[in-house]
Amino acid sequence: MELVIIGTIVNHHGLKGEVRVIVHTDYPEERFKKGKTFYVLKENEYEKIVIDSVRFHKNFVLLKFNNINDINKCLEYKGLDIYSERFEDEKVYITDLIDFDAYDEEDNLIGSVVDYLEVPQGYILELKTKEGQKVLVPYVDEFIKEIDFENQEIIIHLIEGML
Repeated sequence: MELVIIGTIVNHHGLKGEVRVIVHTDYPEERFKKGKTFYVLKENEYEKIVIDSVRFHKNFVLLKFNNINDINKCLEYKGLDIYSERFEDEKVYITDLIDFDAYDEEDNLIGSVVDYLEVPQGYILELKTKEGQKVLVPYVDEFIKEIDFENQEIIIHLIEGML
């Protein structure tokens, strides 16, 4: 089973156990449905949670889980990511690329993906080189030539001045 992050619990909503979730999926209406099972990574173990109710509110999804019934319990989940099984035809999520090794087109190790930035034009990958230098690479076809999920590697087209 391959899990992907589909949201992050950012806070509670009200006093009766609802949580406010920032969505990280292109399929929120398909992902967040009553009765669906998800996972949260809590204390290095995946905990299974089931949705009791769903409401879409502004830029958030408000969820009520079967095991969260009050505000105090909600606070235990604040800041946790929500994981779901990847759809077969699902596209790449930028969060999937964290910790991938990055190579140039001549198979030289550049470094590894440590983070990403979201900008109005799209995404930028943040790499950390072997020497500890920070390198920013736009997440566009011109620079990202290949993504190998099996080996967790990315092939990047470097241009002058990038390193």
